[in-house]
Amino acid sequence: MGKFVGEEQLRRIKEAVDLVDVMGDYAPPQKAGSQFKVCCPFHQERTPSCYIYPDQQTYHCFGCGAHGDIITLVREQEGLDFVDAVEYLARRANIQLVFEERGPGETGPNRSERENLLALMAFASDFYQRMLQREDSATEAREYLQQRRIGADLAKRFGLGWAPGRGSLCAAARQKGFTPEQLIACNLAIDREGTLRDRFYERVMFPIADRFGQPIAFSGRILPAAEAQAKAEGRSVGKYINSSDTPLYHKSEVVWNLHQARAAARKEGRVVIMEGPTDVMAASAVGLDACVAVLGTALTSQHARQLANTVGGTGKVVLLFDGDSAGQNNAVKAVSTFLSAGIPCRVAVMEAGHDPAELVANGGRTALDRVLRNERSDIDHLLRSLAPLPHTLEPRERVSAVDHILDALRGLRDIDVRRGYLEELGAWFRIEVPRLERRLRDSSESTLDGPGPSPAVAADGPGLAQEDVCLHLLVRYPELRPLAFDDWGLEPRHLPTPWDGLLAELLAQPHLPPAELINTEVVREDPPLSAAVHRWLRSEEGRGRVALDRPQELLADMVAFLIERGLDRELAELDQQREQAQRDGDVALAMDLFRQRSDIQRQQRGLRERNRGAKPA
Repeated sequence: MGKFVGEEQLRRIKEAVDLVDVMGDYAPPQKAGSQFKVCCPFHQERTPSCYIYPDQQTYHCFGCGAHGDIITLVREQEGLDFVDAVEYLARRANIQLVFEERGPGETGPNRSERENLLALMAFASDFYQRMLQREDSATEAREYLQQRRIGADLAKRFGLGWAPGRGSLCAAARQKGFTPEQLIACNLAIDREGTLRDRFYERVMFPIADRFGQPIAFSGRILPAAEAQAKAEGRSVGKYINSSDTPLYHKSEVVWNLHQARAAARKEGRVVIMEGPTDVMAASAVGLDACVAVLGTALTSQHARQLANTVGGTGKVVLLFDGDSAGQNNAVKAVSTFLSAGIPCRVAVMEAGHDPAELVANGGRTALDRVLRNERSDIDHLLRSLAPLPHTLEPRERVSAVDHILDALRGLRDIDVRRGYLEELGAWFRIEVPRLERRLRDSSESTLDGPGPSPAVAADGPGLAQEDVCLHLLVRYPELRPLAFDDWGLEPRHLPTPWDGLLAELLAQPHLPPAELINTEVVREDPPLSAAVHRWLRSEEGRGRVALDRPQELLADMVAFLIERGLDRELAELDQQREQAQRDGDVALAMDLFRQRSDIQRQQRGLRERNRGAKPA
């Protein structure tokens, strides 16, 4: 015979726990007459289409068809089986479940091991906290926390502890009746050749809780002195060690401190995501409680949906990652994850080399608020991070940056919202929106380059035909080199790498015979250059069977194209800088950039006039 939850207890639990309150853990409900409406937690939307019927204690989404009662909701959102969901709700209502015996032939759900594992995690959390407060071996840990401005009250609020290791947790848990199998299942212990050992050893412990504050995992931070010693001895140690996935914990689904930040996030209409727990604690110490952390793991679409549901369709999610290169790279990945899940977000940028905890330590709440006030949109952050000066990029780099952003935008279902993003992307790269839309639909068939020379890079020459023909002529006809360099102003900067190196060699040795060019170091040590020079010396036709019978006239056209292309890029860069200056209200800088723009336009007009006179009659 087994045990099951009786119908009477199910009725008591459903009566004691309100569906509206539980739904509020996943998305903020709004009153709608005698009912409530909410942005559905089962699919992404900004306008509520999910209705809650309090009289029936059921919900129904007219967008995706999701339907059920309070147990269905918890089972689906928490990934629990029936009995676990009932236990989950019973704890919320402070109802002690009594499991009834199942007779022969009777059916009903058995009680799972989940309740015992949760009890073990609660015991471990209490044990670690006692060790931090009382254990002599935790003296250095307490000093470390004081240095990070984490006092006893703050440490208690977040449940911080100390793992002494040496089997102490295993021994204490065994005395309370927990089994080795349960300790291993919760990733609190490891079995080494038949000996049970503590998983965490001499680390400051940060409990990871579920939405209701129940500990389900841990993150352990090594002390700085121990970390330095390990590095000096050549041993690799992680600054943080997190619990691996267990029956209770799945790192792709759990956001640190969400259970405490939820209420503040809904009140403020904003949740701030940081990288580490000490950042969140520092913010909480100065009164900013709507902060969570991802604990060094990659932010997932499940994380994104949880956070979006927390603030609802009118709230905002703000990323505030560390200012080092790793933190900013993580921010770019996180923005892409949010957009791929169809969820907009904002990004606040830290000063290089700093983290939020240091910011609070040096400037308090005022400094933190100042950074958060300067948040920028997700698309703006991607553009500035992936292509801060887009018109200085090579064609392949430019297309790669555009495709990266387009991939992130594919998850946006709202056509109008997606078009708004495409308009910003197009304005940044000077690409028409219809071309971006075509590439978004089918990147394999559409192109960003439109009519004109193909950007495809040849195996033995530059990407553009104009670049190839220009170098072909300069290699074969030394007498044209002074014209190109001295009279027309061609410089290495007008060509991409590695072809700029060849141009620099020709500029340094304008009279070098073509046959001797092969033996120069710049050509000899670069296989693509060498292959191209050999082709140019062999062939009397340019790429695409271009005739080279009027070399001076043809070279004048090619040089004019390359120089004007460079000037176009300078203009585009100046336009971007001028637009930013206008947004920043820097009138003096904007006027100076406008004057520089006028100078470049005069250069372009002069170039066209010189080109007309450069061609022989």
